[in-house]
Amino acid sequence: MRELSASDLTVEEIKLELIGESKDEDVKFLGQDRALKALDFGLAIKDFRYNIFVVGHEGMNKRDVVLSILKSRAKELNKPDDVIYVFNFKNPDMPRVLYLPAGKGRIFKKYMNDFVVSLKSDLPKKFESKEYEVAKRKLIEEFQRKRSRIFAEFEEEVSKYNFAIRTLENGVIELFAVSPSTKAPFTEEEYRALSDEDKEKIQTTGEMLNEKMNEALRQIREEEKNLREKAILLDKEFAASFVDNILKQVRDEFYDRDDVLLYLDEIRSDLLDRVQELRASVEQNANMPFLMRPSEPSFDKYLVNLFVDNSETEGAPVVYLSNSSYGNLFGKIEYKFVYGAAVTDFTQIKSGAINKANHGFLILDAQDLLKNIFSYDALKRALKEGKVRIEDPWEPYRVVSSGALKPEAIDLDLKVILIGSSFLYEILSQYDDEFRELFNVKVDFDDVLNSNLGLDKYVSLIKNISRNDSLLPLSESGINYIIKESARIAGQKNKFSLRSSMIRNLLTEANYFAIKSGSSEITGSHVRDAIKNKVFRNGRIEERIQEAILEDTIIVRTSGEMIGQVNGLAIMSLGGHLFGKPARITAQVYAGKRGVLNIEREVKMSGQIHDKAVFILSGYLGYLFGQKRPLSFSASITFEQLYSGIEGDSATCAEFYALISALSNIPLKQNVAITGSMDQWGEVQPIGGVNEKIEGFFDLCKARDVNDAMVIIPERNVNNLILRDEVIEAVKEGKFKIFAISRVEEGLKILTGLDVDSKDDNGNFIKNSVYYFVEKRLEEFAKVGIEEDKKKNS
Repeated sequence: MRELSASDLTVEEIKLELIGESKDEDVKFLGQDRALKALDFGLAIKDFRYNIFVVGHEGMNKRDVVLSILKSRAKELNKPDDVIYVFNFKNPDMPRVLYLPAGKGRIFKKYMNDFVVSLKSDLPKKFESKEYEVAKRKLIEEFQRKRSRIFAEFEEEVSKYNFAIRTLENGVIELFAVSPSTKAPFTEEEYRALSDEDKEKIQTTGEMLNEKMNEALRQIREEEKNLREKAILLDKEFAASFVDNILKQVRDEFYDRDDVLLYLDEIRSDLLDRVQELRASVEQNANMPFLMRPSEPSFDKYLVNLFVDNSETEGAPVVYLSNSSYGNLFGKIEYKFVYGAAVTDFTQIKSGAINKANHGFLILDAQDLLKNIFSYDALKRALKEGKVRIEDPWEPYRVVSSGALKPEAIDLDLKVILIGSSFLYEILSQYDDEFRELFNVKVDFDDVLNSNLGLDKYVSLIKNISRNDSLLPLSESGINYIIKESARIAGQKNKFSLRSSMIRNLLTEANYFAIKSGSSEITGSHVRDAIKNKVFRNGRIEERIQEAILEDTIIVRTSGEMIGQVNGLAIMSLGGHLFGKPARITAQVYAGKRGVLNIEREVKMSGQIHDKAVFILSGYLGYLFGQKRPLSFSASITFEQLYSGIEGDSATCAEFYALISALSNIPLKQNVAITGSMDQWGEVQPIGGVNEKIEGFFDLCKARDVNDAMVIIPERNVNNLILRDEVIEAVKEGKFKIFAISRVEEGLKILTGLDVDSKDDNGNFIKNSVYYFVEKRLEEFAKVGIEEDKKKNS
């Protein structure tokens, strides 16, 4: 046991002139050797199972560190190909994928955009050109000559038999007999005057000539067919000449890409197959120049969807996605409305983060990924298959299929880095077999730095944050106060917190108070003001609890002595604000055989660790007083005025003292508060939140103007002590004392002022020692028990 001095209660101040300053690169990844080696290991293994999960405390800037490392690594890797979706002429519902060297996709897209523009503007002109008109006129004139010849030959044949032909208004060709003398059609009188033999001859000749006329008409129809075929060939010839001329530059640019050349051949073939549709549109527009035109032929199928453009990527891509919705991650197929109907095509396929990160690195927030429906399972499936599919995740759940596009899958080769909490990593590792298969590398960021690993680097880290955020310069006292608060958050004097967000926030708030005071630098007082202000902003509940204690609504005594009552110290956390709260622990003992009863456990307000602590306490009682006879007593222990659950073992020592006081009938000083765990051998063990617990009791005693208050803590917690200045000042003035103990008996001596466990030559506790009175009381309870047993057996 020892009383602590002021120097035991804080970190030692540093002198800046005694330490150097490190370069930015030296502090960039300060304290993260383990994490960096793990990350390097994961990145080096080219296997779809070796994706990475990064864990670490909030505020560690894990994402920025990972991004920095990946961007540096990515510059050493090759730039991936551009990815393009094009129309699939064989299966329009399944757009095809083309891969082109980075930057070539943008060139190809421009070529094809220009090609479509030319098709729309220049191809119609091709069919309106003089050259085309001359060629087509030749075909028509040739047809007309052949038709005239066929008609001439037929007319000559007809005239030999005194027949003639004429074309009626409805276009029907009529064959009729003529008078040999007049060469005009028979009049009714002339025809009646003919003999029956002549009439029969005319009838027979007419039937014969009608067959010849049909043959002539068949020949004309054949020539019309030939004309149409030649016209189509002419159109294709002119269209092919036009298309080949435009696509020649594209072919020359991509002469070594067989897939592109094949695609261009398909475009050429499709265009020539559509040439009549295009011609019809030209003629229609020419015939109706001032009327509303029907929809023109679409050339959009010849456009290119530059799905992933890596032209400006430096090395391998590094992509961070903050919102891992299915569409953001995997891409989506968008729709546009035409006359009220939703339509889509391959140009509406939009890429997602996984496509943009392909052949590189994809960083995702693990919790956000799990919150987005479909995304997590789809990611695992893509990694296992090595393919990315752009599809509608809701399609399997529709009663009627939407008939959506099914784009060709894209080959996938990338490293996925998830960033999340250790808790989330453990949950996924335990319950998800696929996660264990796919994420074999854990990168664990340390949140504290041992001071012996580089105090100079830590000072440089603080300065860098201040400088990068354009804050006022830091004075020596300012740096010392930042280091003090950092060590307090880290929980040890020889360790500093690496939570850069905490340092940044503290510096930003201290900078505010420095500017407000008109200072040219951030001093220790400004940092202290920032800490106080944060406590004030978040301290409403703490103040209400303090008020309730001061008003005696919550009973906590800080003077006098009481039997079976002691002040324990609890810690509360509300919205990240930690504060200590004194708690009255009481014990009652009586005859019986139930042993120590934990009231909180009986009403199910106690956690497992607290239950265990009470059992440990009982074990030590058994060791002390149950070696010669069985213990025969009943006792109850409780936290008075506790209306919520309790967990932890930091009150074990206090509970032990309350129980010993109740057994011995020796009162305990009420100006003392105790925190500490213990084992079954009476050794005091360290606890958490020691600073907040001490300060919580100090604030109460200060409010009550108690100048002789004391706190008992474990010796093993001394290295964790980094207390507020006013607490240290009170210790210096002797108004507040802190004792560190290694065994529970040392605390009992402070609380009672008596000898606790000294023994005589016979090994018995000496008279008037605390344990002497406990043993005597237990003997009395044992006698009562024996008498009760005799009554029951009689």
